[in-house]
Amino acid sequence: KILNLFMVLMILFQSVYILRQNKEVINNWKVVMHKPIDEPTFAQFYAKPLFKEIESYINKPKNSYRVGSLVLNPAVASFNGFYCIDGYQNSYSVQYKHAFREIIAKELDADKVSRDYFDYWGSRCYLISSEFNRTGKINYLNYNFSAYKKLGGEYLLSSYEISKADSCGLKFEKSFSDNIYYTIYLYKVK
Repeated sequence: KILNLFMVLMILFQSVYILRQNKEVINNWKVVMHKPIDEPTFAQFYAKPLFKEIESYINKPKNSYRVGSLVLNPAVASFNGFYCIDGYQNSYSVQYKHAFREIIAKELDADKVSRDYFDYWGSRCYLISSEFNRTGKINYLNYNFSAYKKLGGEYLLSSYEISKADSCGLKFEKSFSDNIYYTIYLYKVK
């Protein structure tokens, strides 16, 4: 009987521990308790009006160019109808993964955690920066923009400002803000 009680207590403890670590459970509990949540709403996350502004600014058919997303989930651009060179894909060719890796190779060389994340997690083709931090700025982006263009990339959407964009192969176009959740910096690949 003591062993059964011990097992029940362990299962109960583990269940509570797991539930306390789950953001969705915590946020749902906050909603039930009428407390503010720390996550954006669906509408804030996908920011349709903001991406309509970006689309209007570019003013070309979206199927005529590709974008990449930096410190921004590529699903947001994809949801808004942009054709993306990056993303979370359940199936894509290993050749594409190698071609995509050429873009970010120098950034991966500078950060082992990002390198291991990219090299050993097959479904994520994400643009990364070894300078990623919470300051909201990236000083220099060490990308191979020739490889970026080979994959059709013409624009870069970033939620971080790139201070030395011009010297790394980008031309700053404009920033867009919804004054709620996002400020998106639009760059054109030179």
